[in-house]
Amino acid sequence: MAPGRPARRSRLTWPGRVNMSFPGAGRTGQAGTPAGTARDRQAGGYHRFFSQFTIPVARPPLDAARVTAGSTVLDAGAGPGYAARAARARGAHVVAADLPAAMLACARHADPLLPLVQADAELLPVASGAFTAVVAGFCLPHLADPAAGTAELARALAPGGWLAVSAWDVPARARHTGLLAGAIAEVTGTPPAASAVPGSRLGELLHAAGLDHAECGTLRRMHPVPSAQALWDGLLASPVAAAAAVLRATPATQHRIREHFLTLAAAVTDPGGTVRLPVSAVIGAGQRPAASGPRRPGGYRHSAASPRRPLPGAP
Repeated sequence: MAPGRPARRSRLTWPGRVNMSFPGAGRTGQAGTPAGTARDRQAGGYHRFFSQFTIPVARPPLDAARVTAGSTVLDAGAGPGYAARAARARGAHVVAADLPAAMLACARHADPLLPLVQADAELLPVASGAFTAVVAGFCLPHLADPAAGTAELARALAPGGWLAVSAWDVPARARHTGLLAGAIAEVTGTPPAASAVPGSRLGELLHAAGLDHAECGTLRRMHPVPSAQALWDGLLASPVAAAAAVLRATPATQHRIREHFLTLAAAVTDPGGTVRLPVSAVIGAGQRPAASGPRRPGGYRHSAASPRRPLPGAP
């Protein structure tokens, strides 16, 4: 258990009443740090700019988690609540959870009736087996221990329920962040740091959490941004690792990175000045076993992950 985390969970139960006042809600962040962290401060930039990349990937995890009318759904690491609102539109009963208070404020502004909980995805204040579906869009890379976090998300599943998670593809295919990472590498001579949870690892994490029928699929599309300068400005205001690296650099180094970034962006810019970005994300899903069986630490009954295959609704 990380220092500063409570020794006991205050559990939410489903269906019925959601306790929105468990200890620490609205006051502190992970390990007792004050609200107003860097991610809190960048939540506005995420909502205004980076959400254009994540909103189109909000619904496929709901398909992968088999969310339909009447499902009970936990959206963990919900951010501004795009997936949670999409699940509600399907007639599901939803709770949205995230740690940064500013992200929850964005979700509250967009939908004042959406049930919200301030919580760390690695220590969820929910009863085991409380939900028929759990979704966690681009959440795992933000966790200190993605494997433990995946097991915690799986714990919230009812027997037979589905967990769906997502992660960005490799930078060569996810160019909305890959361009900036590439520019940094050219200037500093240091290759971009590998993601804590690359898309290729999702199946492994689902399997380690004890989920059956692990499956992964890739969603690819082209996304327009009005200009290379708009892309640069928007990324620097967003909570992405490459942007943080730029902001830590000296002004001279920032200028060089920007020049390299604009050069790279020119290769995917059309004659009208619009940047046509290839964007790619990996969606993984697994099912909690419906029947009891041999248990192993950190997960449910052991089962081998299946080969990658298309997800429901994936192109």
